[in-house]
Parts: sequence; structure tokens; C-alpha cells
Amino acid sequence: TEMPTHAIPFTADEFTGRIPRRVQQMPAWRLALMAGFVVQLLLILFVTSIGLNQLTAISDKLEAVVDVHMRKQYLTTIMVNSARERTLNLFRMAESRDPFDRDELHMQYRRNGEDFIKARAELLRMPLSESERALIDHQGRLTALAVPIQDRVVELLDAGDKESQALLLKEA
Repeated sequence: TEMPTHAIPFTADEFTGRIPRRVQQMPAWRLALMAGFVVQLLLILFVTSIGLNQLTAISDKLEAVVDVHMRKQYLTTIMVNSARERTLNLFRMAESRDPFDRDELHMQYRRNGEDFIKARAELLRMPLSESERALIDHQGRLTALAVPIQDRVVELLDAGDKESQALLLKEA
């Protein structure tokens, strides 16, 4: 005959027969001790899983912070290198006698300025601390003073005024 799906497949006596005889003969205190041990193991596993989840969350947050910091460092490096190269190209333009070489240096000078502006704009879009914001504002004020002088030197170089360009190069 077929057994209904909701019926228990064996009786309590049959179930007792499936438990090993040595477990059936254990005193109650040993069973309680074994159950306590199993509960402790389960608690240890539970606490360990919570700890691993927290560690993963902290690791993800740390990775995000490091990524932001490294991006800021990368952008400031671009800004420093671009400003340095721009100034060096300005001096090279003043020393160059070849008009084609001077034109190539002028294009590099402009590209360095563009790289600086792009890096600065991207840095300004990032979350900045108060001290970082103060530094970038100070840098902006200094750049606003230096760029017109550099542009004036380029104009004098293009005009061929050697005395004025020498004076401005000393100021720049």
C-alpha cells in the first residue's frame, strides 16, 4: 500500500532502533555535555561568520578610501609635473633660435597647461578636506599670478623683444 506523503515513515520505536546502542545507553549528563559542545561549536561558527562579514565590509571601505587617496595623489602629481614642464618649456622657448623648435615647444607649453587644468578640475570634483581645499585655493591664487607673466613672456618671445623677455624670465 502507498503511504500518504504527510505520514511519518517510521514509528518512535523504529527511530530508537536507528540510534546507535552506545548513544542510547549514555547517561543524561553526557548527552547534555555533548549537546552543549555542539551548541558552542555552532556559536563559534556564527561569531566567525559575523566577523568575516565585518572584515569584508571594512576591507571594502578601506579600499574605497585608498582609491580616493591614490587618485588625489595621481592628480596632484600630474599638476606638479605639468607646471614644471610648462616652465621648462618656457625657458627652452627663450633659448631656442629655431622657429620650428620654438613652435613645437610652444605647443608642448600649451599641452602642459591643458593637462594641469584638467587634473585640477578633476581634483576639485573629488571630496576634499578643509586643508586640501585651502591648499588648492592657495595654489589657484598663485597660478592666477604666474600664468599672465608666463603668457607675457610668450608674447615677447613671439615679438622678438630680447631685453623685455630676459626681464620677464627673471620674474617668472
